[in-house]
Amino acid sequence: MQEKNSENALGYCNLCNNNIFETVANRLRDSEDYKIYKCMSCSHVQLLPRPFVIEDKEFYDGNRQDKAIYKVINIKELKKSSVFDVNRRADFIEKRFSKNIDILDVGVGYGFFLEEMTNRGYNIKGVEISDERRDIAKTIIDVPILDIN
Repeated sequence: MQEKNSENALGYCNLCNNNIFETVANRLRDSEDYKIYKCMSCSHVQLLPRPFVIEDKEFYDGNRQDKAIYKVINIKELKKSSVFDVNRRADFIEKRFSKNIDILDVGVGYGFFLEEMTNRGYNIKGVEISDERRDIAKTIIDVPILDIN
């Protein structure tokens, strides 16, 4: 279903500023406050209405993304289940870039990718908005992890 934005109804695409969207989902798995839309101009998928910065901060600081999926956050199990994806991404970087580059991981999560890239000899730093995830990542790997939204 395509929807054209009426004033303040949907908003504009974060990338191209278009205002014609296709509905992808009428709700998120953990919230009925937002819908997921696809921009009909550039295909970018985003939430609308856009969350306020404070709402984003509260969501990520409380690690509500994982807590909506898992009853208990088990770092060993999460690390085990992420090995394939971490190695896939690390292999992608390793094939294309020498170890003398600096890498910035945006959205560090629990730091598994940071750890892998450090083990492979890369200089890597991270950014993570979630206080909880950032604190856990700092126990896994000793590299700079910044709190930047």
